[in-house]
Amino acid sequence: SALCCLVMSTAILFSIRKYKKIGDESIPASPSVSVFPESRDPNPDAPWPRIAWLMSFPNSGTSFTMKLIQRVTNLTAATNYGKETALRGLSPDGTNVPLYRYSPNGPFLLSPNLRSVPERYVMTKTHCGGRCNSCGPSKYILGEDEFLDWCLRGGKFVRKENDGDVEFVNVHYNASLVQRAIHLIRDPFDNVVSNFHLEQHEKNKTGDTEWLEKYSNDPEGFQSWCAMLDAKFIDEEEESDLISDKTRNMFK
Repeated sequence: SALCCLVMSTAILFSIRKYKKIGDESIPASPSVSVFPESRDPNPDAPWPRIAWLMSFPNSGTSFTMKLIQRVTNLTAATNYGKETALRGLSPDGTNVPLYRYSPNGPFLLSPNLRSVPERYVMTKTHCGGRCNSCGPSKYILGEDEFLDWCLRGGKFVRKENDGDVEFVNVHYNASLVQRAIHLIRDPFDNVVSNFHLEQHEKNKTGDTEWLEKYSNDPEGFQSWCAMLDAKFIDEEEESDLISDKTRNMFK
């Protein structure tokens, strides 16, 4: 379903013009070294190391890319999402380790107990916003400011003040910390299939047999799932001022 693909991939395309491209410049072997000359540094006074976002729509290969980079360089990456750090990535008290002491709300180091921190750029995972699987255009089409705000959101494990137990809280850090961005884009059709498989996995975990029978893990089940999403939001999409007539005609 074309609409199903558009719903899943529209938001990530909104920010692509906002970030600089590497172009024809040679890329150094280490990700901790800048690919830009100092004359093009947007903030020469920013402290080192600096954040380089790895931006992507979920299920685009972000985790695999970061795992590969960490193994090749033996340097830690970072993430907005504290739940992604394994137990060995937490501090002894069970809380997340921020990249900067002065920014306790993130981002957070993935492997602080196993790998060193890069001296210059730390690849940092973010999925930004507009990434809901089951929602209309009012939720998946965002303006630049709102999209950026979602790129800065995350979560972390903290200690409760009253009993010392660990709890997970939502957090948000300052945009001035971010100096670079890598935009990872997967073929939208492949991404939709991947999200269908993720739904299958979640429904299996919860034992939702009715859903699993209705949307079986085969081409027919996938097409039924896409058709369900199309039908669920078609009225909102046809009436939305956020979608151009050209794009709306692609739904037909």
